Amino acid sequence: MRLLVAAVSFAFLAGCGSADETRAAQDEPQDTDVSVHPAINICPHFEGAYILPQSIPLGSSALIGVRAVDPDASYLHLKFSWSATSGTFSDPDRPTTEYRCDALGDQSLTVVAVDASRCDAEYHIVVTCLSE
Repeated sequence: MRLLVAAVSFAFLAGCGSADETRAAQDEPQDTDVSVHPAINICPHFEGAYILPQSIPLGSSALIGVRAVDPDASYLHLKFSWSATSGTFSDPDRPTTEYRCDALGDQSLTVVAVDASRCDAEYHIVVTCLSE
């Protein structure tokens, strides 16, 4: 896109050149290339999560899931990735998965949602892994 922009100069009378030079600069139009990028990416965000049950016996699993949205793109373009301080996921690349405890105590589960423009959001869930 090319825009025609008239150059405007302001000159102080003392020490800035003659009035003729200033007037000549004001009268000459200049072509300026302007790039316009109208698309602004809005990062995904989480609307909620669930875990059933929240306290899990060691060696057992719980169903966990999150709901994330991408305000400026389809939900289908979001990529998910689960991680945890310990334990495993049945399908770590899906918004809904099963988590299996393999260590006692509170475990921090993290899911990351990434949109097509590589903007990401994180959500954290704490579960408790109990002795059998």
